[in-house]
Amino acid sequence: MVVVIIGIISAIAIPRLGIISLRSAAAATQQSYILFEKSILIYRDEHDGFPPDPATPGAYMTELDGYIGQQAWDMPVPIGGRWDWIGPSKPSYSGVAVYAAGSVPAQWLPFDRIVDDGSFLSGRYKRSSNWLCRPLTGASKTRTSAVGVGVMGIE
Repeated sequence: MVVVIIGIISAIAIPRLGIISLRSAAAATQQSYILFEKSILIYRDEHDGFPPDPATPGAYMTELDGYIGQQAWDMPVPIGGRWDWIGPSKPSYSGVAVYAAGSVPAQWLPFDRIVDDGSFLSGRYKRSSNWLCRPLTGASKTRTSAVGVGVMGIE
């Protein structure tokens, strides 16, 4: 009888632990997005422009020393992948991104369901090939432009 009760409790509890873990990873990823965006916006205000897009996806930009720091940038993204900056050379989707070389992490869509609208075609987070990006409108413009969340392909 005890074994049956433990089995029932396990059948209920184990799936919930997976959901809790995914929600925790999603919250940590979203907080990092916000922190990195704010740091890049401070950089923009102080330098009258955004940092350049690094040639290598996920590479740390030394221009951000004192704003983000390489150690924070190089930490693994909780939902999988590496942090990346898609700079103003790609104005339709410039912003903080997660880059995944090879296959896209299976957690990306559940992440979007938890923190956004569950679709990569609308909402705050967009997927473009191997990137999950939270675009900033005005990323290709001057520091006086409005900053907010943009829609990929539309400025």
